[in-house]
Amino acid sequence: MPAAPAPAVAYPPAGQLDPLTTAPQPAAYPQDAYPPATYQTPSTPMQYPSYVASATPQKNMLVYVSSIILIVLTGILLVPVLAIALAAAAGGGSAGAAFAVILIIFVIIAVGLFVVAGILGLRNCADPSKGMMLFILGCIMAGLMFLSVVSSLRSGGSWLLPGLVVAGLYAWGGWQLKSQA
Repeated sequence: MPAAPAPAVAYPPAGQLDPLTTAPQPAAYPQDAYPPATYQTPSTPMQYPSYVASATPQKNMLVYVSSIILIVLTGILLVPVLAIALAAAAGGGSAGAAFAVILIIFVIIAVGLFVVAGILGLRNCADPSKGMMLFILGCIMAGLMFLSVVSSLRSGGSWLLPGLVVAGLYAWGGWQLKSQA
């Protein structure tokens, strides 16, 4: 008699997944259908997925750079202006002291405005909705610097001209940013 056949082994072995039922089947997803609806050849342009790229606003570099320069120039120009105020207070008697107090109050207001404008420019240089505010701040700063240059022309106020130029560039950058909206 012939030998009895070996008992059948269950496929897949116990505890393993069946690759025929778990593997992705052809055309399970319409975009993966084979053959593809259109063939890619070397002369065919690449087909990229159609999604909208997130548009992050771009910084207005004129506002950004002029804001940094404003903060630095404010710190640099603060020292000579306070030295002039102290010299006027020391050598001018009561009139010199009154002039020094007025000058120091003006300097504190101007320094505060310039530092705040510089910080606001750094924070909002990519937001077109803040462009009008930055433009107005730039015009106020340019006006204050113009008054400072004109009032100090007799004593050689040309050292204040860089502040006037930077404030004008800040206002121009604010106008450009406003125009982007």
